Amino acid sequence: MRSVLTSGSCLSPPPPPPPGPPPTFDTDPAKDEGTASRSALFAQLNQGEAITKGLRHVSDDQKTHKNPSLRAQGPSVRSPTKSHTPSPTSPKNSPQQSHAPVLELEGKKWRVEYQEDKNDLVINNTELKQVAYIFKCNKSTLQIKGKINSITIDNCKKFGLVFDNVVGIVEVINSRDIQIQVMGKVPTISINKTEGCHIYLSEESLDCEIVSAKSSEMNILIPQDGDYANSSMSRPLPDTHVPTTGREFLIPSLAHRFIAEMVDFFILFFIKATIILSVMHLSGIKDISKFAMHYIIEEIDEDTSMEDLQKMMIVALIYRLLVCFYEIICIWGAGGATPGKFLLGLRVVTCDTSVLVAPSRVLVIPSSNVSMTTSTVRALIKNFSIASFFPAFITLLFFQHNRTAYDIVAGTIVVRRNGVR
Repeated sequence: MRSVLTSGSCLSPPPPPPPGPPPTFDTDPAKDEGTASRSALFAQLNQGEAITKGLRHVSDDQKTHKNPSLRAQGPSVRSPTKSHTPSPTSPKNSPQQSHAPVLELEGKKWRVEYQEDKNDLVINNTELKQVAYIFKCNKSTLQIKGKINSITIDNCKKFGLVFDNVVGIVEVINSRDIQIQVMGKVPTISINKTEGCHIYLSEESLDCEIVSAKSSEMNILIPQDGDYANSSMSRPLPDTHVPTTGREFLIPSLAHRFIAEMVDFFILFFIKATIILSVMHLSGIKDISKFAMHYIIEEIDEDTSMEDLQKMMIVALIYRLLVCFYEIICIWGAGGATPGKFLLGLRVVTCDTSVLVAPSRVLVIPSSNVSMTTSTVRALIKNFSIASFFPAFITLLFFQHNRTAYDIVAGTIVVRRNGVR
C-alpha cells in the first residue's frame, strides 16, 4: 500500500511533560526517637501484672517520713518534671514606699512623722492647748520648748525626746529604745508595748506617776545634785499594769450646751408659772396680770411698792432654791443629766484631769458619776452666780474643753453621753 503525501503545512506534536518532583523522605531523627519511645511505652503497658516485677521494695529505714535522720541530711530534690520558672505574669514584690518627713503644726496638733537620723528637731512657741504626735521616727532627737498639753510617741525606734512642761500625759506606744528627759514637770507618763525606755526625771517631776503595760527594759533616772552622771538613783521599772480609771469622751459644741440650757430654762419656767398661778387661784387674787408680771416675769416698774419688791425677792430666792434642787437631783440621781442635757445627748462626769487626745476628744480622769456633794456645789455656784448678775455659764468661752467656772470648782465636765471608749 502506498502512502500519498499531500502538500501544505503540518503541525508538530506537543513536547513531553517535565518530570515530577522527587519523592520526599522523613529523615527527622527526633521524630524517629519519639515514635520509638511511644512504642516502648505501649509495650511496657501491655505487660499487665508483670510491669511491677522490676520495682524494688523500700524498707522503713529508707523512708524519709519514717526516718528523721534522712530529712536532716539535705534538702529534698525537686521533681524534674515540674518547672519552677516564674511566670512572666507573676506579681513582683512592690518596693517599700517612702514617706516624706513631716514637722508641722496642723490646727492644735504638732505632727512629727517619718524623721530619720535627725538630731536637731526643735518645736518652739508651744501653747497650752496644743498636742504633739510623733510617729515612725528613727534615730532622731526632738526638743519641745515651752508648755504643751500632751505628747504621744508611736512606732518609733532609737528616739530621744526632751521637753520642758506637759500639763497632761506623755504616752509611749509600740516603740523601741526610747529616751525621755523631763526638764520641768509632767503629771503622768504611760508606757505601753515598748522595749527599752529610759526616763530622766527632773527634781520638779519626782512626783510623776509612771504607768507601764506589756513593756520591758524600762529604767528611771533621778538626778543627784543636778547631775545624772553622779546619780545612783537609777532603778528598773517593773511591768505593772495599772487599770486606766479615765475614759475618752467627745466635747459637745457650744450650740448643744446652749440648747440644753434653754430646754431646762423653759421646763423650770413652766414649773414656776404653774406654782404661782396655783397660789393665785387658791388665794382668790383677781388681778392676775399684775401678779404674773411681778412674780413670774419679775418685772419692776414705778408702781412697784417696797412690799411687793420684798415679796418678789422672796419668790426669786425660792425659785433659785427650786432650780438648785432640780439640778442636784438630776445630776446626782439621774445619771448626770438634766432633761435638757439628756435630750441633747449630754451628761456631767467628774474630772480631776482632762487631756486632749484628738480634736474635740479628751481623756477624762476619773470620769465617774457625780456625787451629791459635788452636784450641790455645782448647782449652788451656777444658779446664785446668775442671781448676782454674773452668769457663770459664759466662762466656758475662756476655759479649756468648754468647762465653766463652776465645773472647775466642783471638779466636773460636760461631755457627750456616749464615750469613745
